[in-house]
Amino acid sequence: MALLLSCLPVAAEESARCTSCSVPCRTTLFTYAVNVENVAPGAQQAVLYLPIPQYSEQQTISDLKVTTGGKVDYAAERRHGNKVVKVVFSGKALATPTVEVTFLV
Repeated sequence: MALLLSCLPVAAEESARCTSCSVPCRTTLFTYAVNVENVAPGAQQAVLYLPIPQYSEQQTISDLKVTTGGKVDYAAERRHGNKVVKVVFSGKALATPTVEVTFLV
């Protein structure tokens, strides 16, 4: 089975919108696009896990949006607790498995 996954940062737009900080800061809109290619013929499903940035004192994550034809679920990986979005492609969604993730940092 050959699976080709391409994940590119499509856009990172900076904004001077941050006014609630007492230290210099900025807000950036990130957009990532993922295209899964070469899904094995006869496959019943494809499962994709994508990391989600962490919210902390150093960075605030907001406006998270996942656009896809697959089924979306959120989880934390067991070892370190990092957050991920799980996307399951099956049926018609398996023909064009794509995901777009956007969020503000």
